[in-house]
Amino acid sequence: MKITIVSGARPNFMKIAPICRAIQNAGANGKNISYLLVYAGPEDDPSLEESLFFDLGMEKPDAYLGVSGQDYSQIAAAVMLAFEKELDNHPAQVVLVVNELTENPAHVVLVVDDLTATMSCAIVAKKRGLKVAHLIAGTRSFDMNMPREVNRTIVDAISDYLFTAGMVANRNLNQEGMIPEYIHHVGNILIDTLRYNRPRLSQPAWFDCLGIRKKNYLLLTLNRHDLLNRRSNLEKLLRTLLDKAEGLPVIAPLHGYAETAVKALGLNAPNLHILPPQSYLHFGFLVDQAKGIITDSGNIAEEATFLDVPCITLNSYAEHPETWRTGTNELVGEDPSALAAALNHLMHGEWKHQPDAFLQKISYCSMLFQRTVDSPQTSGRFSPNERSIQPQRAVDSASTSGRFQKGIKPCLLYAPVHEDFPSFSFPGTHKFRKDVLSHAGYRTHILS
Repeated sequence: MKITIVSGARPNFMKIAPICRAIQNAGANGKNISYLLVYAGPEDDPSLEESLFFDLGMEKPDAYLGVSGQDYSQIAAAVMLAFEKELDNHPAQVVLVVNELTENPAHVVLVVDDLTATMSCAIVAKKRGLKVAHLIAGTRSFDMNMPREVNRTIVDAISDYLFTAGMVANRNLNQEGMIPEYIHHVGNILIDTLRYNRPRLSQPAWFDCLGIRKKNYLLLTLNRHDLLNRRSNLEKLLRTLLDKAEGLPVIAPLHGYAETAVKALGLNAPNLHILPPQSYLHFGFLVDQAKGIITDSGNIAEEATFLDVPCITLNSYAEHPETWRTGTNELVGEDPSALAAALNHLMHGEWKHQPDAFLQKISYCSMLFQRTVDSPQTSGRFSPNERSIQPQRAVDSASTSGRFQKGIKPCLLYAPVHEDFPSFSFPGTHKFRKDVLSHAGYRTHILS
């Protein structure tokens, strides 16, 4: 059995690595399963540092589509043509898709996140009669002017398996009328990679040379082209950061286009250290040991939340709202005054901290994928123990199909009274039923 897994860009590999390891473990334990990893970019992509795949504990891609560029339409067309050819050469065969292992043939292509390459490969697979699985499904900004919002909406609409990282994503998909049986809450798989590699994070050689001390520097990352292209506002944001840092070192590992944009501003700040991109293990160390992080990356905000590191996101929304609702992340948009206020709180030690219960919850969620591989269901659904993220029985009367024995099939988010347990959901209709409240020890959150 073979899985075709598509990575559209470097950050996707952090979410694919746990899947590859789980498939390899299943194969080593006698399961007839393997995967084919396809990367949408070129083999000599400078963003794929030599140590990346070793750091992540995974093999290099089996195939490269060789597509690069900035124009969305050109990328979409090139990826579609290249992926068509790749599927001709290496057809998708019997497949495991994040939480389903069957002995019968199935044709599935697994795509990740919301890049143009993600959407393009999903469309090609669907038109060829293959089933599509979307990892990190259901994230929404509710702004259709954003290209990635268009991508993720299209991919979710045509996917047969929707694997979500959080309950907000479940709610989004339910409200859009997705087939409930397609939706599976598998937890935040990015945290799997972080947990796996945290003991291996290593201090860069230059760290001591620059006189940097742990928990005594700010980490800055910039990637979004639309932010970098607004030069006047970018300058205001960076001057605000440097002013509020009060001489504290600001470490900025930047890709070439971001470095060019920042250096063009002509900032004269001896405490600003612009560095080349770091390896995964070195960058993870910088995130873990920072006093605070200023970023435009949703992935880094998720990692910061898990590591209980203060994080300021230069965006008006987060793909995973949990990072700012209950995590250590704060959204300031691209507003210099909002950034200044947030930095005041950070520098004076007034930042919110991550509740220990939430960290336990994230850790528990991130282990679900391995469990579902180890305990596959031929029906393609969760067993009673694996139906969702549940350290105890969600509802004692729930059957293996996820319905209540009395015929009630609510579409609510249930949370145990004790906050140290994760929330979970049962798919169903969009109607609220009061009689569900009679279950002792549980309260409901209406989807609205």
